[in-house]
Amino acid sequence: MADFDYLELDIHITPEQKALKAQVHAFARDVLRPAAIALDKLADPARVIAADSPLWPAQRAAYAGGFHTALIPVEQGGLGLSGLSLHIALEELGWGSADFAANLAVAGMPFAWAAKSGNAALIEEFVRPFVADRAARWIGCWSITEPNHGSDHFLTQGPQFTDPAIHGEVTLRRAGDDYVINGSKSKWVSNGTLATHALLYLTLDAGQGMAGGGVALVPLDLPGVSKGAPLDKMGQRAQPGRMPLS
Repeated sequence: MADFDYLELDIHITPEQKALKAQVHAFARDVLRPAAIALDKLADPARVIAADSPLWPAQRAAYAGGFHTALIPVEQGGLGLSGLSLHIALEELGWGSADFAANLAVAGMPFAWAAKSGNAALIEEFVRPFVADRAARWIGCWSITEPNHGSDHFLTQGPQFTDPAIHGEVTLRRAGDDYVINGSKSKWVSNGTLATHALLYLTLDAGQGMAGGGVALVPLDLPGVSKGAPLDKMGQRAQPGRMPLS
């Protein structure tokens, strides 16, 4: 019995899904798991993102295989995985390394959001370069959690969502033709220290509570953006956090 054969919830997966399962499993076994083990042995968390870290060869190998484009539609050059196929890919990545599975899923989120927006300018500026990247030069993070806020950004049911006393801490305001973002996100934003771009949840109108929030795709090389050092984590080092914004 091959090492990727185990009891399935659905025994009627397609030949294409079986091939995907085998391909991702082999990659997770041969590339991600050894890299994750090596990262866990690093005493200094700063070495996780150092140029000679075991993280980078594995990250580049994942991009070379196109795994970073799992959430990007096929018509825009991505793998376009959804439903059971996406579940299979993420399950096999997670079997090899829970941290790299999260890393790769989050890495594509800002660009998947841009792809699904239908905005031609966003697609041309951000999605196409991300899809073409095979050296892990474009890495996203999903920047939601703040020192005092987390999943309450999504609690849309009930009066608390529109309570002006409950609103996000990262704010956006118009300044002429530009926008100014202020505030900090939490230390454990996945991929925070690796990311080049953020899918950033922010507050537009605090008077509307969480309902006055929005989302922006923010390149993290803009003036005023700062990042902290990687957290000293016990496990899951391939998705290092820490990304304060100012």
